[in-house]
Amino acid sequence: CKAVLYKGSWPVQPIFDFLRSKGSIPEAEMYRIFNNGIGMVVLVDKEIVDDVMQQFSALGETSYVIGEIAPRKGKEAQISI
Repeated sequence: CKAVLYKGSWPVQPIFDFLRSKGSIPEAEMYRIFNNGIGMVVLVDKEIVDDVMQQFSALGETSYVIGEIAPRKGKEAQISI
């Protein structure tokens, strides 16, 4: 399987844009090194995602659906953005 991340599905903090531009860091490296600000990742079945997000919200946390797990073919990368 592979992780498929939906680009633009979470807010990227300005510091990451600053680092990318000042350091001339390619976008792929920003994801690899800094995760562009993705904090904790929780994998849940799509049938309960709304319930889990409501529970995070009740705890004062902001959550986003940032991707999915999909089949991987052959030597395809383990992460796709």
